[in-house]
Amino acid sequence: MQYREYDLDIKSVDEKGIIVCYANTFNYVDKANDETIQGAFKKTIAEHTAKGTMPKMLFNHNRNEPIGKWISMEEDEYGLKMTGQLILEVQRAREIYALLKADAINGFSIGYTVKQQQYDRINKITKLLEVELGEVSIVPFPCNDQSILTSIKSILETGAIPQPSIIEKELISHFGLTKSQALAFMSTGYKGLNTAEEYEAEKSIKESQDVKLDQLLGLLKKS
Repeated sequence: MQYREYDLDIKSVDEKGIIVCYANTFNYVDKANDETIQGAFKKTIAEHTAKGTMPKMLFNHNRNEPIGKWISMEEDEYGLKMTGQLILEVQRAREIYALLKADAINGFSIGYTVKQQQYDRINKITKLLEVELGEVSIVPFPCNDQSILTSIKSILETGAIPQPSIIEKELISHFGLTKSQALAFMSTGYKGLNTAEEYEAEKSIKESQDVKLDQLLGLLKKS
């Protein structure tokens, strides 16, 4: 069994312990130089569906500490999307829930077996083409900073409005906006993106000028 760890956004854990997350993202090279290719989970999802089973929800990959259950999983163009629930009647699950709410724990990890992979010798990347998913654990230390919990949709469905920080995170991590663009979009909507681009261009020019000035000062000091 191999493991891959990811970031966890605790804002998506509600009072009932419901978690909606991406347990893995596609086309992203993690710190172990592994890249999961879209379609890698299709067979394991089909096998779990046929058996009426789901991967286990554990704490830190400890088989003796189940803390909840995964309810559903599916692949989309972004990654492996999963919904689960902490069983709050279990003492350990209540403790994990409290730690998540306090942001004392901020990651989760998948336990999997590689069924098919391909090594890219030029880029030195291992491409995971097919994996068998065994469990998904909540862990203290994540390593993939692109994986996210998706709570915006579930929040909107209740008639509530997501916190600005959640939307801002989605704009940056999922849609590829810069920090300035995300802030501009949150402030003034779509039209604000042009202002953000102008700001980034001016910032880039200023940084370039600062570098040249530093180089000039360095030459003057030597002369």
